[in-house]
Amino acid sequence: MKKQITYAVLLATAMAFVSCEKTPGCMNPNADNYNAAADKDNGTCILSREKFIGNYQTTGTYSSLPGGGGSVGTGILSISISSTGDNMVYIQHNGYGYVGTAIKSQITIANQLVNGVTVSGTIVLTAAKKVEATLTYRNNSTSYISYTLQGTKQ
Repeated sequence: MKKQITYAVLLATAMAFVSCEKTPGCMNPNADNYNAAADKDNGTCILSREKFIGNYQTTGTYSSLPGGGGSVGTGILSISISSTGDNMVYIQHNGYGYVGTAIKSQITIANQLVNGVTVSGTIVLTAAKKVEATLTYRNNSTSYISYTLQGTKQ
């Protein structure tokens, strides 16, 4: 009987050591490589915004109300890290600066009032170093300009 108790204690001790083993991985739910099973952060988190950071040379088209539209010359769409949150970015285009939220391969720009203009839109990562942006600048309910841009990271 004493031998069986000794084995039981040894077995319980061994199982305790095995169950204490931590699973390393990214523990930030805002990261692209988030691991829900991880219980030990290993410093490998890659935030969605990281792949967007940089300057993009853009071309595209625009439409406006009232009437009009056409081609847009070459321009720059600049995306940098925002200090307002893990996946927040700061975007500059056409002299306007605004923030967006990067989740996976898309940045969403919620309606924001910037210098009397409401800005909204999306920026989608279509391939490595390539984006497509749809941006709308609205002065009021009857006047706006909307851009569809393709950009290549410089």
